[in-house]
Amino acid sequence: MTKLIGGLVFLIRVVLAVLVLGFVLFLVRSSFWPKNESAADVAVVLGTKTYINGQLNKCLLARLDKGISLVKDNKVKALIMTGGRDQLDQPSQAQILASLARHQGINPAIIWTENDSSDTWENIKFAKRIIDQNNWQSVLIVTEPYHLLRALMISRHFGLNSAPSKVTNSLCWQDKLTRLFLTGRDYLAYLQDSWRSFSEN
Repeated sequence: MTKLIGGLVFLIRVVLAVLVLGFVLFLVRSSFWPKNESAADVAVVLGTKTYINGQLNKCLLARLDKGISLVKDNKVKALIMTGGRDQLDQPSQAQILASLARHQGINPAIIWTENDSSDTWENIKFAKRIIDQNNWQSVLIVTEPYHLLRALMISRHFGLNSAPSKVTNSLCWQDKLTRLFLTGRDYLAYLQDSWRSFSEN
C-alpha cells in the first residue's frame, strides 16, 4: 500500500511538472508572433465578454480596433464578427462589434456576423460557414497573442488557411497580471481543445 501511494505521489509530481513546463513554453511562445502580417481575404474578430462593470469591455474594443485597421490598411476585404449573447436581453457580441464598426465608417456590406457561439471553438466553427459560403481562401484571426495559439489550432482543425493578427494594445495584454492570468486560463483551454480536436479526427 505504501508503495502504491508513493507511486501515485510520484506520478502526480511528474504530471504537475509537465503542466508547469508546458505553461512556461506556452507563455513564451505567445510573445513571439511575427511583427508583419500578411494580407488575407477576411479577418475573423473573436468575441469576448461584452460588458465589464456596466461598461464595454476594453479588450473587446481593442480587437474591434484591430479588425477595423486591417480593413483600412487594405489587409482584408471583409470582417466576420463573432460571439453570441452574454445575456438573453442584449444583442450578441458579434452584433455589438458590427454596430460599432459601422459607426466607425466600415461599409456594412463587408461586415458579417456569427451570433450563436459560446466559446472560441464555436467562434471559429460557425465563422467557417460564412467563409465557405463566400469561398474565401485565407483568414486572419484577430485576438490577443496568448489567445492566438489556441485559436489557430482550432482554425486549422477546421481546415482554414489561417494566420495570426495579434492585438497588443488590449488591456488584457498590456496589464501584466491580467496577461499572466488569462494566459494560464487559455493554456488549460488549449489542452482541452487539443484533446477535443484529437477526439474528432
